[in-house]
Amino acid sequence: MTTPPVLKLVKEAAAPLPQVRELDWSILMARAQDGDANAYPRLHESITPYLRAHAARCHRNPSDVEDAVQDILLTLHAVRATYDPARPFGPWLTAIARRR
Repeated sequence: MTTPPVLKLVKEAAAPLPQVRELDWSILMARAQDGDANAYPRLHESITPYLRAHAARCHRNPSDVEDAVQDILLTLHAVRATYDPARPFGPWLTAIARRR
């Protein structure tokens, strides 16, 4: 049985999501830097699954994964003022995560 053309179109349209996600992260971080109290917790909620997946590639023990995620989030908090909203958020976050 073949997939109807409409479903194929939806599956193909899903490819750009990482770019949209990164744009959302950039916007949330910029808003957090501007003092939006809701943006920073939303950013954390949004990036935590990504950070967990990143940490799981480096650690096998689930508690080590969670420790790594917490370490990355603490580092992010400490250096959040260094983020330049004119630049992409994803590479900045990934650089922080790789160093932890």
